[in-house]
Order: sequence, then structure tokens, then C-alpha cells
Amino acid sequence: MHIKTLVSALAIFLFPLSTGAKNVAPRLSLPKQDAGFIENKGQVKDQYGKPRNDVQFILRAEGLNIFIGNGSLHYQFARNQSQGQASDVYRLDVALVNANMNAVATRENILPGHYNYLLQGLGGATAQAYSKIRYHDVYPGIDWILYLKDGLLEYDFDVKEGGDPASIQLQYTGADAIAQAADGSVTISTPFGNVTEHAPYAYAQNGRAIQSSFKLFEGNKLGFDLAAHSGPCTIDPILTWGTYYGGTNEDHSKSVTTDASGNVYMCGYTASTGNIATIGAQQSNLAGGLDGFIAKFDNNGVLQWCTYYGGSDDDYLYSVACDGVGNVYASGRTLSSSGIATPLAHQTTMFGLSDAFLVKLNSSGQLKWCTYYGGFSNEYRYGVACDGSYNVYLCGATNSGNNIATAGTHQAFQFGGYQAFLVKFDSTGVRQWGTYFGGSSDDYGYSVCTDVANYIYLCGRATSTDYIASATAYQLNHAGGGNDGFLAKFNTIDGTTSWSTYYGDAGDDQLLGVTCDGGDMLYICGRTDGTSTIATNLANQSSYGGGASDGFLAQFDSTGVRQWATYYGGSGDDSATSVNCDAGGNIYITGVTSSTNNIASPTTYQNTIGGGRDAFLAKFTYSGSMDWGTYYGGSGDDEGSGVGANVDDIYICGSTGSSAAIATNNAHQTAFSSNPDGFLAKFGDCATAPGQPGIITGNNTVCGGTSQNYFISPVIGATYYTWTLPGGWTGSSNTTSILTTAGSTGGTITVTANNACGSSTAQSFNVTVNTVPIALITPAGPTTFCEGDSVILNANTGNGITYKWRLNGNIIPGATNASHTVTQAGNYTVVENNNCGGDTSATTVVTVNPLPSASIMQNNNQLSTGSFTTYQWYYNGQVINGATNQNYTAQQNGDYYVHVTDGNGCGANSDTVTVTGAYIADANKPGYNFSISPNPGNGTFTLSGNTSDSQLDIDIRDMTGRLIMSTALKTNANKCRQVIQLGSNVPSGLYYMNISGSSSRAILKFVKE
Repeated sequence: MHIKTLVSALAIFLFPLSTGAKNVAPRLSLPKQDAGFIENKGQVKDQYGKPRNDVQFILRAEGLNIFIGNGSLHYQFARNQSQGQASDVYRLDVALVNANMNAVATRENILPGHYNYLLQGLGGATAQAYSKIRYHDVYPGIDWILYLKDGLLEYDFDVKEGGDPASIQLQYTGADAIAQAADGSVTISTPFGNVTEHAPYAYAQNGRAIQSSFKLFEGNKLGFDLAAHSGPCTIDPILTWGTYYGGTNEDHSKSVTTDASGNVYMCGYTASTGNIATIGAQQSNLAGGLDGFIAKFDNNGVLQWCTYYGGSDDDYLYSVACDGVGNVYASGRTLSSSGIATPLAHQTTMFGLSDAFLVKLNSSGQLKWCTYYGGFSNEYRYGVACDGSYNVYLCGATNSGNNIATAGTHQAFQFGGYQAFLVKFDSTGVRQWGTYFGGSSDDYGYSVCTDVANYIYLCGRATSTDYIASATAYQLNHAGGGNDGFLAKFNTIDGTTSWSTYYGDAGDDQLLGVTCDGGDMLYICGRTDGTSTIATNLANQSSYGGGASDGFLAQFDSTGVRQWATYYGGSGDDSATSVNCDAGGNIYITGVTSSTNNIASPTTYQNTIGGGRDAFLAKFTYSGSMDWGTYYGGSGDDEGSGVGANVDDIYICGSTGSSAAIATNNAHQTAFSSNPDGFLAKFGDCATAPGQPGIITGNNTVCGGTSQNYFISPVIGATYYTWTLPGGWTGSSNTTSILTTAGSTGGTITVTANNACGSSTAQSFNVTVNTVPIALITPAGPTTFCEGDSVILNANTGNGITYKWRLNGNIIPGATNASHTVTQAGNYTVVENNNCGGDTSATTVVTVNPLPSASIMQNNNQLSTGSFTTYQWYYNGQVINGATNQNYTAQQNGDYYVHVTDGNGCGANSDTVTVTGAYIADANKPGYNFSISPNPGNGTFTLSGNTSDSQLDIDIRDMTGRLIMSTALKTNANKCRQVIQLGSNVPSGLYYMNISGSSSRAILKFVKE
């Protein structure tokens, strides 16, 4: 929910989740909030002074009070008037319709301080404030959770197996109207402004978003409408990124923490000379056999810097912590007598065979100071923590009788063999106090944390049966079995204890980690083979899982009272090595397991063990329910050593012998270097399936049979990817890239991004496949033809093909098209190429036959030619019908040629000859029925004759056959009489008159004088 000033923006989301599942919640922004949910101890009264017993909690902010109880929220707004006038007050009530008014409220995350009410009738009642409240079963199978996060009020509906979201209805009293907008939000109108409910958001068991919306009812009621789904709804972890960290020798990552800016710090130790320190680091080279290292990453897994820290002998870093201003502290053990302490440090000289040491760096990795810490004997196993006043605390174990404790602390002298120790330094490295903690036997301090009030908590293991537990301890006596765990609370001022307790039963029990939340709770984790007193009834796992040991997790309050405890382990060997809390009050443990059961939740990131031993990561709620658990590891041995958490992210580190299943794509170090390597991984709660991947990059036109890479950018929240390929293609990948072998046909490549919540919408990419062309010539006609003809040769076509035609092996200039017209005989091929390769066709043989050579032999009007297959004679360019023999007698003067064909079917025309004597030979033959007179004449002549033709064609030529005139004559009654006039322009000489009709013909010779 978001309320900005008095015009409120109230966002109520529906999140159906499994019991205790953490989720992204609605928010109500509280201006200048001065407390959490304050208990109502009778201080809330109505306007008549009567107690409001229906109100259980109050949340206060400037201009706004929120009263909570009996399934209702009462928003009381106040608007200031001018000085001296009363404030305007308006109330909006939101009630859960038909809810269980007697739902039990569980208070979680107590806040520091308390409220004393010295009102009449209260007798000095004290009220405590909390940051989280859970109302159990406000509806059957549905919890109502209200909590504060980053100054915001958020509340969820937690729908468990059997719960019906449809039963949830919100009744608004004091609202003028309720209206739903197109985007799914709902606006509640009040005289003091509008309240906007953003569209609801719901998730199913596998994390997939469930389609949901508000449903309005009469009477200003608001409900929820969800698409069909089954089972409880859960949120699962997703691996955001993971990286190896190490070189070619052994590397161990031991501890991880975060700063206020979201950066991640990891420490450990290494024998590798490469892949560790960055350029310009405080110490860029390995100095001894083993050196410690400290590395800083941003929250995207990008290495910012890393430095070795050590001298000429072996040095180990086991724990890292940050203060509130970004300084980094790391603690460990050293065998080096030089290269450790800075000048003017608390202890500049190593006294024993091994000493503890504490180093401070700023956020850029620059050394501020470093000190040895130890006496004449040995110091081991070290933890470090910072408080809110920038002090730093170091713990461990020692058998030195000097240089450890200061006077006035819990234990100023060594009692037995090894003793736990705890020491406080200020930010400049000046020791404030130091104390032993132990009895007459061996006791070891392993981990330390500080709470919001700057109290310090130390945990470890004890074999001593004395001087461990305080008089009012949770467990007064050592339970036997070698080791029992111990937990002790120290005062920051003088190092004295407030209380201390054993923790264990008849088996061997060790407390390996302790952390403090933002309230008054602390959590311990460790390993045990005890089977009786470790877990509480109704715990997440109330019985021992089997194997040589189980991990465990327990919650204590700041007074030393155990609230709950649970085993965490299966039939193999399990150990919880580190514990941490996030800002929302969730608890995380990591460690190592060989169990195949009781570790991972069904839909988690990795629900089966990868090798002989795997690291694990588990999330628990404030009330001790497990949200999820996951393995983390490959086929080798892997172990989790440290866990860190901030608002949204969880980090684990450790050591791995696995060459796969550790690093994510594009991580800082994706390849395994040695056995073991360190590792660092970031997890987040799965809230939704990943978004659609961005565009796929790669070649969109490829050659069949070739290798092709395709890529996408990483998708936020995705843990793996699914690729699909066109038919006939091969290749597989679950990362952001895929190497394929293209098939013979194209199609669509798709990729989806996946995590435990589900899969994204697929991204697609179309590809075209080209193959090496098979060159082939197909003639469009016969390839044997006569000279002067041609044939078109066609090559096969395809995308991107180029062509080169060749004749008798030589490239034909300019012949680069898919078709080529051929007129020349020879051997033709075509070379076809595309981006996939080339091919040369088979030879196509083209035969060109020569044309026949015909000539005419002329004897006056007798014409003949050579011997050919066929003949056709032409007169003045026109076919002479029937003139198809080798010889021809010209009937008229003019131009003649013959067309001949040979046996190949090739044809040719002869040369042309001119016949001029055809008229002379036939002139004035007997039997002509025509005459011309006078003959000779001076130019005027009369043609006379008998004919059955109705029309006669007349042409007159000279002795060369040149046409002088031409005319057509009409006959009358079979008689022809016509005057022919030759003009003065016609010279004197001999002329021939050719007379022709359909049945008449004559050639007359006459003379013009």
C-alpha cells in the first residue's frame, strides 16, 4: 500500500502463498512513523473513555493512526486547522467480511524499547512494539499477515492448502463510492481524498502468476477473482548468479557478508598464485604457502577488487563483517611472524606458534590497520562482528594464558585447556576489553553477532561441565556426549555476561553459527547427533533425520528463552555451518549434506543431490516454518561455509570439487580451476517467471551442415533457458547461447527463459538455409540447329546463386545470368556459387550445322540450281506456286532466286538473277488473238483483240525488262479495243506489251518512232 499525504494510494495485493512464505507485499507509506505495531494494553479508548478491546495493535504516523484488531483496519486521518481550532478527523474502516474475529495473533520481530502507560486504571502498563503480526486462519486456511518493511506497512493474504481466496472480502465503511478502472485498480472515494487499490497479484505453487482481479460487490465490498489453480501457493528460490573463485591450487571461501549498498564481501584462504588478487590490490601476490584473501563483488556478481592477506607462512581468513559505513573486517589465524600487523597496532608481534589476527580495510580495499591477537600458545577458529557504534568483536579459542583477557570482564583468567575468547575493539583498532569464556576443559568460540542494542552473543562448543551456564539458563548442565553447544550474551560496556547456556543432549553437539535479527531474536545453527532435546514439538522437523549428524536451527529471544528449534537433515550426514537473517525477519542457513532426503523442497532450484556431498541453502520464517530448501552442487564434493542476506538477496559461499553446476553463464569465473575451488552464489526468492528474452542474435541465412552460434542477453531471474530448433537441426543448451549444426531446411529458432516459477514467453528468430547448389543445364530447345539459329540454356535457380557460363572451358564474358542464349557450337558448362560453395554442371554440347550454298545457272529464261533436298523458286520476292523443282523456266522478265534445304534441314537462299529475255522469246507467237496498230507508230497505238476475259492487265516494258507503264482494260462483249498512249518522255525504240487475263495471254512487240 502507498499513502502519499492525505490523498491516499492504498495498494492491497492478494498473495496466496504457502505457510510462512515470504512475498512482495502491498505497502502503506507511513510519514514519520515513530513505532511499529504497539500492543493495546488498555490505552486505546473511544470518545466516551471506554476501552476498545477490539483493537489489539496501533500503528502511528503523522496525521494518521491505524487501529488493528478483530479482522479490521481502522484508518483515522487528522487534518490540522488554523491555530486554536480543533483538527478535522475522518475515519475509514476496512473489515474482513465473515472473518474469524477471534483469530490468534502471533507477534513477531520485537522492536527495541517499550511504552509505559501511567493512565488511570492501567497501573503502569508496559506495551511492546513489533514489526510483524500474523493473524492465523482469519478465514479457513488463510492467514492475514501485516508487517513493516523499510518504513512501509505491507500486508498479505497467505492462502494455504484448502484455503479459498474467494472467501476474502473487504468491507469499506466511510467510503463515498468505489469504482474500478480499466487497469484493474479500484478507487475508494472519501471526503479526505481518494484511496487507490492497485490490481491484485497472485502466484501459484510453482511460482507461476495466477490471473487475478478485483471483484466488486454491492455495499462497498471488494473481493478477489482468481483463475483456476490447484494446491497451495509457494515461492521458491532462484539462482541469480554463481561463480567459482580460485586458481590452480586449493582455494576455500569461508564467509560472506553484505554492506548497506548491496555489495558483497567474501573471505577465505588460498594456495593459488593466480585468479585471486586484482591489479593494484593491497597485496597482489601470494606471500606464503597459504594466504588469506578478501574479495568485494557488486550485487550483479562483478568483482570490484580482491587482495591477498598474509605473510611468508600459512595464513587463514575465516570470517568477514562490514560496519555501517562500508569498512570491512576479516579475522583469521596466522603462522606468519611478519607481513600481518601494521605499525602501532594493538599487537604488532606474534607470540605463539599461531595467533589470531584482525584486519580492517575500507570499501576500496585499502588497509586501515591489522593486529595480531594471541599469547604464548595457540589461537584457533575465529568469528567477527560489528555493532551499531562501529565497534568490532573477535572471537575464537585459545590455550594462551596471556594477552587475551582484561580485568573486570566475565573471565579474566584461563581456567582449563582451550578457552573460548571474545574481544572488543573500537574502529581505530584500540582494544576495549577482552575475556575468556570456558571451564576446566576445552571450549571453543565459533561465531559472534550483535543485536540492535549492541549486546554481543557468542556461540561455540564446550566439553567443560563447569563455568558455562548461568543460574537461570535454558540448559544448566552439560548433557554429555563429548561436546555440547553453548550460547552466551555479553554486555558491550565491560564484557560481562548477562546469561549463558548449554545447548545439546547426550550426543555430540556444536553451535557453529549465530545471528541476530532486527528485533530481540537470535538464531543458532550447528550439527548434532543428539536425538532427544534438540528440536521443539511441532517444529518443521521435530525428529532426528538419521546418519552421523543432523543440522539444526533454533530461535532464542534476547533473554535466553528458546522459542523453537528444528532439525535439518536426512539419512546422510548434515551440518548447518552458518546462519543469517534478512531485513524481513527470514532466516537462512547453509552447510553441507550427504542426505538425499529432508533437504530440498519439491519445486526448488535443485531438488536432488548432485554428488557425494552438496552444499545446501534453506529459508525459514520467523515462526520456524521452512519456506524452501535447495541443494547446491555438482558431481564432486561441495560444502557451504557462509551465508549472507540483505533485503532481497541471499548469498552463500563455500568450497567445491565440482566442475559443473556451480557457475552461471557469464559469471566472474565460469570454469573450475582446481579441487577445491571457492565459490560464491546469489539467490533470490522467485516471485514470477522470467520476462521474455531479448532478440536472438546470429546469422539468419546459413548454409546447411554448418555450425552456427545464437545468443541472447541474460534474463533477470532466469536460471536456465530452453532452445528449440528447426527440423533437422542439431544442438542443445540451457544457457544464453547455443551452438547448432544447421539442417537442410530453414525454420524458426525459439528460446524461453525459465526458473522455478515457470517459463517466459518464447523469443523467436527465423532462419533461411542455403545448400551448395547442384549446377544443372536445361536447354529450352534443340541443341543441334542451323547456323543463324540459337538455343537458350537455363541453369537451375535458387537464393543467392551467382552464375558463370563457360564455352569449351573458357569464361564467356558477361554471361552471368541464370539463362544464356547460345548461337555458337561447342561444349557449354555453368558454374553456380552461393555463400555455401559452388558446383560446375555437366557439359551440354551444342552443334551448329552450316547453311547450304545455292547458286542459279541461267540460260536466257532457263534457270537451274545444284542438288538439294527441297526447292522453292521466287519471282520478285514472291513464291512461285508449284515452282519446287531443281529447274525453272522464267515466264516473265524480273528477279528470280531459289530457297533450298539440305539433309540437315538447313535452308538458304541463292543469289538473285534477273531475266530480261522472257518477253523476246514469246513475242508475236502464232495464235495470239490480239494486235497493235499502227506498228510502228509515233506514240499513239490501238490494241484490238478477242477475249473471253472481262478484264485484261497490260504492262509495257523496254528491251531491258524495265516497266514503262501498266494498266488494266475492261472488255466489252468479248471484244477488246483500247488506245495506248506513250508520252513524249518515252524514247523511241522497241517495246513489248504483255497482255494477261484469267484465260488470255499474249506478248506483242511494237516500235515507237
